[in-house]
Amino acid sequence: MIDNLTITTVPVLIGTGVPLSGPLEEDVALTHRSTRVLGAGVVQSTYAVDR
Repeated sequence: MIDNLTITTVPVLIGTGVPLSGPLEEDVALTHRSTRVLGAGVVQSTYAVDR
């Protein structure tokens, strides 16, 4: 279903929010592919889902 996952982190504490995913039956193994620094503390990391 999902082959790659990109997570962007913004350095702001918002208190509450929406979970990244719903309940999972088991842990999902990921392999780090890359990280980019976009400025102003924003960081974007990309992972491949291990199958």
